Amino acid sequence: MQQQAQRIEELELKLVKASKDSTHSSKPPSSDLTQPEPKHTKPGRPKRRTPGAQPGHEKKQRPLLPEDKVDEVVVHELPEEEVRRRAWVASERFERTEPVELRPSPLYVTEHRVRVYHDAQGHAHIRVVEE
Repeated sequence: MQQQAQRIEELELKLVKASKDSTHSSKPPSSDLTQPEPKHTKPGRPKRRTPGAQPGHEKKQRPLLPEDKVDEVVVHELPEEEVRRRAWVASERFERTEPVELRPSPLYVTEHRVRVYHDAQGHAHIRVVEE
């Protein structure tokens, strides 16, 4: 009987030690027997951050340079096959951005123009360009 009580006490001690992990003790994460469940996770793919200010806040950026001050213009357009597949129509309008690159010599400005497309319902679409 005493052996059983001693065995139970040993097992309880092992159980207490095993239940400790880095989330609620001073143990380092590398000593966890199993990885704790991440908190507040939602199923699905991770959400990609959108550029710019929070919704409802005014966009703040420097004014675009006059065209005669731009050193290079890069026009971004979708391939014709993709435009046809999506049933979009190219407009004459472009969204303009001007990342300024500081070089050892004078400033060199490249303007990027992203073609605006319209679907059958009249909604405007632009291709997101990584800067």
